[in-house]
Amino acid sequence: MVKDIVRMVAPALDYNPRRIKQFINCFRLGAIVASRTGLFGPFRDPSKYTAFTPEQLGKLIAIYLRYPILLTEAVADHEPLARLEKITLHQGDGSASEVDRYWNSKPMLMELLVHDVDSSYSNVLSSYSLANLDIDRYLKVSPPITAHGHVATADLEIHVND
Repeated sequence: MVKDIVRMVAPALDYNPRRIKQFINCFRLGAIVASRTGLFGPFRDPSKYTAFTPEQLGKLIAIYLRYPILLTEAVADHEPLARLEKITLHQGDGSASEVDRYWNSKPMLMELLVHDVDSSYSNVLSSYSLANLDIDRYLKVSPPITAHGHVATADLEIHVND
């Protein structure tokens, strides 16, 4: 299973051996934390969220390593991954925001988001899909870390304490 997950994220990490090793170490730690904190266990609302899977964890860790600002945005928005997945599968409503268009211009990110997700988007229960993931629950266990006094955004960094 871990080999399949590494194969999935390798293109997003530019097949860089150091990045892949970093991913494997983070994934191992993330899987232990997820298991011990109950993240892989029962979820809040089965009608709204799918169960958290190792494949989803792999995608989130790869996104954090390569595109950390995207997870920082998820803290405030809670829906960017689902929206981007829908846009990439051509299921969006055509009203993509400027931030969505920015992330959509990252082909490796888009490829990672839709890896092994049903292109008809009828199977949102895929173990790979991030569309119905309880991102709040994940972020409580593994919050993105930003430098003290800085607010990260998609295309610039604003210094708050200057």
